[in-house]
Amino acid sequence: MNRAYGAAFAVMLRVSSLALVPAAGAWAEDFLDPIQQAVVDSLETSLALPGGGTPAGLLEAAIKAADVDAVDASARYLARLAAVIDAAGA
Repeated sequence: MNRAYGAAFAVMLRVSSLALVPAAGAWAEDFLDPIQQAVVDSLETSLALPGGGTPAGLLEAAIKAADVDAVDASARYLARLAAVIDAAGA
């Protein structure tokens, strides 16, 4: 379980470091290339399936979005992951 939290933390650090450059982050949000958009659309579709919003699924989606530099989508998935983890802890 600690390994999953470590991986989530590493992804959050990567995404937050990318978000520190506002010009690059703003450009990336407005102008996803077709490959980036296809990846984000695919991730949204898979997360909408029953059982798609599991912590593992959200972490995988965040990593895949970060891999294609879809920073805002990755940040959304990490926020959803944090909400799921917080709800599970309560």
